[in-house]
Amino acid sequence: MSRRGVTTANIASVKEKIKHQTEHLAQHSLRCQELIERHSINLLTDGMTILVHSFSRNVLRVLKSAAERGIRISVLATESQPNGSGKEIKKHCDKYDIPCQIVLDSSIGLCMHQVDCVFVGANAVLENGGIVNSIGTFTIALCAKSLNKPFYVFTESLKFLKRFPLQQSDIFSILEDDNDLSDLSHVSIDYTPPEYISELFTDIGIFTPAAVSDELIKFFQG
Repeated sequence: MSRRGVTTANIASVKEKIKHQTEHLAQHSLRCQELIERHSINLLTDGMTILVHSFSRNVLRVLKSAAERGIRISVLATESQPNGSGKEIKKHCDKYDIPCQIVLDSSIGLCMHQVDCVFVGANAVLENGGIVNSIGTFTIALCAKSLNKPFYVFTESLKFLKRFPLQQSDIFSILEDDNDLSDLSHVSIDYTPPEYISELFTDIGIFTPAAVSDELIKFFQG
């Protein structure tokens, strides 16, 4: 059957290509998680407490790996409003037998004294080494910096973007995101500048924020 040049065979072919690409991306994502886990294998030691903000499969993979190797750690997971993904973090930690407590987003100033470091994922890594992530990430990074707590990011290198923000509002045009700062009640992401990030653990290695720009230059020149 044909309608305006579109045939059943064409539709079937497009569906098959979409399925193939989806499977390929899924396998690539799993491979990235494995490499990120490998690069961070020496990061956690017995007795550490980690503050986790927002849901990240890469972060969970690193925590799970530590637990499976017998490293005794505990987790404080922020509620991560407005999506409340802290509950999902706790559910996975319970499955891995990692002690986990959900804390209010507004309590991080109090909680930061109790943790050894902060773990987050990223929606995007920008050219200057800063990251875009769930709302509240920047606030946590500010607090961590003031108390000299390491702030670690776990993300795939495919999220590296050759974009350089000058202020918070720039990230919405960079990501073509519908959020804007005129209605703060609905903003769901924020930008954390590079000076608040200790290291980024990726599938292609461990980077300081300053090294991200060099990596992007090599990538686009290649």
